[in-house]
Amino acid sequence: MTPVADVPRICLLIPTYNHAAFLPEVLARARTLAWPVIVVDDGSTDETADLLEKFPEIQTVRWRRNRGKGAALAAGLSLAAKLGFDLAVTLDADGQHAPADAPRLVAAAAGRLDTLVIGAREEGQQHAPRRTRFGRAFSNFWIWIETGLKVSDAQSGYRAYPVALANRVRVRSRRYGWETEMLVRLAWGGVQVAEVPVSISYAAKPASHFRPFQDFFLNSCVNAYLVCRRLWPWPIPALVRGEKIVWPQGWPARLRMVWEKYLWLPGQSPLQAALSLGFGAFMGVFPVWGLQMLIAVFIAQRLHLNAALVILAANISLPPMIPFIVYSALVLGRFLSSGQWVWSLDWHHLTLALARARAWEFILGSVVLAVGVGLLVGAAGYLFLTLFKSEA
Repeated sequence: MTPVADVPRICLLIPTYNHAAFLPEVLARARTLAWPVIVVDDGSTDETADLLEKFPEIQTVRWRRNRGKGAALAAGLSLAAKLGFDLAVTLDADGQHAPADAPRLVAAAAGRLDTLVIGAREEGQQHAPRRTRFGRAFSNFWIWIETGLKVSDAQSGYRAYPVALANRVRVRSRRYGWETEMLVRLAWGGVQVAEVPVSISYAAKPASHFRPFQDFFLNSCVNAYLVCRRLWPWPIPALVRGEKIVWPQGWPARLRMVWEKYLWLPGQSPLQAALSLGFGAFMGVFPVWGLQMLIAVFIAQRLHLNAALVILAANISLPPMIPFIVYSALVLGRFLSSGQWVWSLDWHHLTLALARARAWEFILGSVVLAVGVGLLVGAAGYLFLTLFKSEA
């Protein structure tokens, strides 16, 4: 059952670290919304502490040393829960986020307490530094790999969090990787993710606390961990109770339901689906063992193919099929190299020179076999899907 609040209690949550030059204006603009404000001072060494004393109505958390943005957000969300808030809108203290956009995020949540709303930075992106644009695309890609969600701004810190659910999530990261991990774990738990466009201003150019090499490396480690956790067969606890799936009677009807609900994309043509199946089968045989799925998904995204069908067809190289694929590639490679069909592999007199020749034959045969299998699966898929669509 979806938790809904008729009149959700809303607060603004602002983590800050040495932003005394920008914080007064941010707070002044935030107070026009008439929502309570929580500020977490993450060990600032400038005049932030003195400045906050001038705003006694603001709930403040202050640390003596810097613990990282993630730790500050976690502390702010914990305080928001203790104060009884339902939604917490987080925004940066450097003046780049416009507090006037916060009602858009709240409206997108529509009173639902199982929805995370992201403010996608659209207006002003043409002035964004190249590093920012690259980091945004990089993060969007990994969020898609980890959750299947296609978000346009996974790095945005302008968000409306469902306070109760966010506090149930255990996030290991404590710095810039926190927002990525929180987004992924909320999505894994069944929380809906929505986006609304917001403006962004780079005019002030505050000093960034982002450490390009160190934080990029740490974020890469976070993404690597999340991918491994997603692949690990141990179940991920649900945060939101989803609707119970009612399966129809009979396997044909069940297969049709899986196809229509999980594999078939709206507006997709039989040709597009067949191309996805053919490309997936091609990658399943192509000799890049261990990297097939990663490369297949990446290219599928770039070519706007159906990633689910690509992965389904790429599983043609499941372990029971590998001996047949390897044998077929070796035989085909031998034929392409010598012009003769040799069905016996004869490994008894293997030498280093012969091993090199066999390796070349295997690579050559695998590439040609991959092309043939891809064309065959794609053609068969197109014929089947065309008939399937005409009968539907």
